[in-house]
Amino acid sequence: MSTNDGSAPERALRPEPKAAEELIVVHPPTPFGPWRAALDHEPNGATLLDLLISPHDAAALIQRLPADDLYGHVLTIGLEDCTELLAMASGEQVRAMLDSEIWVRDELSVERLDPWLTALMHAGPDVLGQRMLDLDDEVLNWILKRSVRAVVIEDPEDFNPPEAEHVTTPDGRLCVVFPEGEPRDLPVKIFLDWLMRQDTELCLNLLLGAEAALDSVLQEEAYRWRTGRMADRGYVDYYEALAIYSPPPRDAVAVRAPVEGAAPHRWIAPLVDAEARLAAAFGALPEDTLDTVQAELAYVANMALSADRVDPWDSEAQAQTLARLRAGLGLGLDALGGGDAARDAAVLAATPLALIFRHGYARMVAVRGPLAAHRKALRLGDDAVGAVDVDALRPWAQALLGERHPQRPGGTPLATPADLAEANIVAGALAELATVAQVSHGTEVGLGARIVTAFARAAVGLQGDGPLPASMLAEAHRALFTRDGAWTDLARASMTAFWSGRGGQRASVRDGVFEQLRAEVGAVRAEAVEPRFVSLLWVDAEG
Repeated sequence: MSTNDGSAPERALRPEPKAAEELIVVHPPTPFGPWRAALDHEPNGATLLDLLISPHDAAALIQRLPADDLYGHVLTIGLEDCTELLAMASGEQVRAMLDSEIWVRDELSVERLDPWLTALMHAGPDVLGQRMLDLDDEVLNWILKRSVRAVVIEDPEDFNPPEAEHVTTPDGRLCVVFPEGEPRDLPVKIFLDWLMRQDTELCLNLLLGAEAALDSVLQEEAYRWRTGRMADRGYVDYYEALAIYSPPPRDAVAVRAPVEGAAPHRWIAPLVDAEARLAAAFGALPEDTLDTVQAELAYVANMALSADRVDPWDSEAQAQTLARLRAGLGLGLDALGGGDAARDAAVLAATPLALIFRHGYARMVAVRGPLAAHRKALRLGDDAVGAVDVDALRPWAQALLGERHPQRPGGTPLATPADLAEANIVAGALAELATVAQVSHGTEVGLGARIVTAFARAAVGLQGDGPLPASMLAEAHRALFTRDGAWTDLARASMTAFWSGRGGQRASVRDGVFEQLRAEVGAVRAEAVEPRFVSLLWVDAEG
């Protein structure tokens, strides 16, 4: 319609408004970098899950995450709460997470697999079905063999079905049996039902293939495929990784080799953030060096974890290894001229991190030096250091010798020069204890017991170092202690002469051994001493 002056009406110049249902809101993509950074610094599982799945483009963001990072987030959240998250993950990510989760060393674990199959089942049959088909054929066949037996029906009229739970395929060719009939079989049942509807021929072939496959062959082939993928993710072969604990070469030239493979981002934060010194040093690095050093840090962490044979799912063992790595880096920085943040950063920029750690770890191992000649003697008995029966020294002996890596009592690493100094003092005391005791390999008697026994025999005029006869115990007690349980003057003088005569030089070690004996039996009347209750006296109960 036109106006009298020939112009179009005003409303014709404006677009007609669209109905509400026709309006389309276009959201810009969520920035990946800030989103990922927020995930890395969120320790609360519920909040972390919300950060992961709440963006409008959550699936696209999640599928951009490295599998190691996503796996770390799943562990933080708890698998049972990750149903929606698993539905958004890609098949490659789920397979990679299972590569990390369901292996114990080089063997597949049903116990570790079952919770993941249950979580995928709760995500829906399509998610469960697709993700199981994404697995290696060997792993899939191994899973089926754990729940299913496939019996070929040659003659339907003469076939007697088993008493166990079973179902016959629609074409009557197979009887699918669930011998155990356990709740853990449910994900497999749902998968087979889904696959039978999607691709009947594939389902039948899978059942027959799993029935015929050898378990050992399946695991061997599955491990080979898994090892290759783990290497692509930056995991280091065990034998190659052992170099991280070898002594640093003398006059080593610091050559920084490029790091291959992805750097597991989730290991950088605990290594740096948990230690103010490393955080400050990384903060002082030039921007063009930071990425290289961070990649090396992740690779060195991989080496230490592999050398310790830590499975990716074992968070407690991982924490112990990473704490040792952090301590070794700090001690290595000290050895190579570090100190404040600027000097530490200069060492980080100029020296490969593996070499820094090896210098620090060598300082930890050097603590064992005084014990080298006495290692067999100190490790006698029912446990690793059973021969050390002095209360004050046993925890340190266990920490220094009872584990693969020297550490402090309680399992914390030797992390500072003060820790090393204290450990060196204790190691010297243990070495002196072994020297004075003169214990030979094969003797099942504690070091402290041998020392005390020798002194007790001397007190009653017995020669040699064999068992103290029970009949002489009361006489030895009277020679050693006053009525109120203190040492006699003769005992004190003889004790000092005895110790120095056997090469002892540390009064503190001598006093510790004999104070323990005094505390145990000094206040007891000589006639009431029971041989079997005196741990430090090697008593011949038959004597």
